[in-house]
Amino acid sequence: MTALNLDGLSAEQVIERFALLPLEGEGGYFSLVQRDEHGNAIYFLMTPGQFSAWHRLKERETWVLIGGDPLALHINDEQYERIELSRSGELSASVAPGEWMAAETLGEWSLVLCYLAPPFSVMELASSALVDAWREHIPELPRLVHE
Repeated sequence: MTALNLDGLSAEQVIERFALLPLEGEGGYFSLVQRDEHGNAIYFLMTPGQFSAWHRLKERETWVLIGGDPLALHINDEQYERIELSRSGELSASVAPGEWMAAETLGEWSLVLCYLAPPFSVMELASSALVDAWREHIPELPRLVHE
């Protein structure tokens, strides 16, 4: 197996290389890697203007950074948590079922592999009003919503 080196590529080149498409609602770009009765995986790319908006799933989701710049994964459940994924630090993080999450690149682009088990069923996007209410109590929480 040959290693894939994405260093030096632009976001547009990565989008073309992985045949990524815009992900409606959440934002970013994605392509399906695998799906069966046990789980599913997608490639997901974020650029500064295309982040993963606040949402929650019924399934556990594991994020694994596979290329590009570091990213911030935001989780808001009982308390707010920001996890930075980078090639020089944490490469992966999991979000429990029902927890609110959002993510953004900390550079030009970030490519992750997202794995859900069991497979994806439904996503709930947070409204602007809900995120604004959170920010009243947690000012450092980013306002990652698509209007």
